[in-house]
Amino acid sequence: MASSEIAKEMIKPSSSPAPPHLRKLQLSFLDQLAPPIYIHIILFYYHHNSGETSRKLKRSLSDALAIYYPLAGRLRDNSWVDCNDAGAEYVEAWFNNVQLSDVVEKSGKEELKQYVPLEPSGGEDIPLAVQVSFFGCGGMAIGVCLSHSLADAMSLVTFINAWAAACRGDAKTIAVTQPTFAH
Repeated sequence: MASSEIAKEMIKPSSSPAPPHLRKLQLSFLDQLAPPIYIHIILFYYHHNSGETSRKLKRSLSDALAIYYPLAGRLRDNSWVDCNDAGAEYVEAWFNNVQLSDVVEKSGKEELKQYVPLEPSGGEDIPLAVQVSFFGCGGMAIGVCLSHSLADAMSLVTFINAWAAACRGDAKTIAVTQPTFAH
């Protein structure tokens, strides 16, 4: 089930660049020892308006990255994050001849890999990558990859909740999920 079209771009934080004193985020000793792998999650949704959805997802991702600014930086030597606002990778793929129900009901582990933007094995310097896949039936999948050197599964879920809140325009929820990064 290959996609018919793919578009890639970098989504940068909506706010000003990180101040100089917050540009370097040192990873903990244990995080430096961990292999450079990605945590993956794929979220499936039925029926959407792809034009509006795409625009809202990009805008809200930019807003969430303003709060989670290290995710828009670059990993350096598996020991620190350069919080340079280079952006998160954002991929859109269109699977026009695919039904979401077939993906959910019949796909195995190997088939699902095409709905995430990066391989689990890692090795990239990008902390966060997102792939939004649109299906011919009107369904959508959002695949998120987050570097395990920078965050764990709970942090991934917290980030996704903040992104969803930004997409809904829910400033109160975003404020509650705002993390503290030790520099």
